[in-house]
Amino acid sequence: RRMRIDKVENPLFAKTAIFNNFMADYLPELDPFAVKLYVYLVYASENHINLDKQAIANLFNCDISLIDAAIVTLESLGLITCTQEFILICDLAQKEIERN
Repeated sequence: RRMRIDKVENPLFAKTAIFNNFMADYLPELDPFAVKLYVYLVYASENHINLDKQAIANLFNCDISLIDAAIVTLESLGLITCTQEFILICDLAQKEIERN
């Protein structure tokens, strides 16, 4: 019988991974709010946080139209895929492999 192996970790000290190619290839052309949203979305995905657009707008204390505009920007660059049900963070390592 297989056993689940896990480790005890204090979530307060967990890390959120942002790929180097995001910093090199995408960060320079993104507006500050899109960067802020992307980093938060990566954090939320790694920590299994489920929020809708309105909850994100409330979190950032901004209008939902700002969230929508940043999502369009991130999606147009291939950083995320967005549907009515989910926001998927694209695998930048895989994108880099495919590009090369």
